[in-house]
Amino acid sequence: MQQNENDHFLHMNPLRSPLDDLFARLALINGLLHTFESQQTNFRSLVTASLERNRFDLTNLATGANLIIRDLTEWPAHGWAGYYPAGGFIAEGEEYLNLIEVFVQRQSAWSIAQSYEAFETFLFDSTANVMANDKRGESPRRLHMENSEDGNLVPMDLEGWKVKIRQTYRSKNNCKLLKAIRTMAPNLEQAEVANNRRLNLRDWYKVITEVRHAVTHSDLLDKNARKNGWSVKEKSLLQSIVAGKLNVDGYALAPSQKNAEKTIQSFAEYSLAIFKSFSIECGYDWSKAVKGYG
Repeated sequence: MQQNENDHFLHMNPLRSPLDDLFARLALINGLLHTFESQQTNFRSLVTASLERNRFDLTNLATGANLIIRDLTEWPAHGWAGYYPAGGFIAEGEEYLNLIEVFVQRQSAWSIAQSYEAFETFLFDSTANVMANDKRGESPRRLHMENSEDGNLVPMDLEGWKVKIRQTYRSKNNCKLLKAIRTMAPNLEQAEVANNRRLNLRDWYKVITEVRHAVTHSDLLDKNARKNGWSVKEKSLLQSIVAGKLNVDGYALAPSQKNAEKTIQSFAEYSLAIFKSFSIECGYDWSKAVKGYG
């Protein structure tokens, strides 16, 4: 029965598909993070109890791994492959147990970055869906495509719009795309800057974009050079979103599970607001997009 209702609503509101895909992806990321953190916590408790029960000296506990590589242009005369050490890793004693915190931080950071990527996909696909399914025809007239010579848009199918939107707006951390979305759905502004979370989503997105960059490209270091021109408010927002420590080079991220879960939640709520705004502008019912709502 529930599936039939969902199928009926999807038929009534063709804009829903990208939101469903996003919610499924975010739920998976959130669930994996929760499970991973629980497993690591349980592992530490079990190891600690085992060490105490067996009176094992913690200082004798160790783990390590080497990174071994080959020279791809070397052809030894003896015919045997030559291997060389590129580096190694070792953790001993208390440091071994403390790695659990590092694991959780890294998984939390990965979850934040993956949530960002999922939201980005939603932005592209959702905008394309609107362009293909706006029964009022307002969105194409409101949206100016920068790579169109005269600003007129040629009608095309959904897949064509997905390509077109990505070609036009894949740049500058999606700021241009979000600006276009606000043009297409002006009432989105209320959810962005006057919501019941009391969180300015425009500021939040700017900050979380830098967090994602630090996770992906800078080994969790948000470098000072990337925050030139930031206000005190934005710098404070960064520290409230993700735990970490200031150093001479920037802000070293140390995200907790709660930081990641809150970020996932914010991406989901931002996406619902966009879907709601698009649906209202296009004349579609949005109220059954979330189970139990409406």
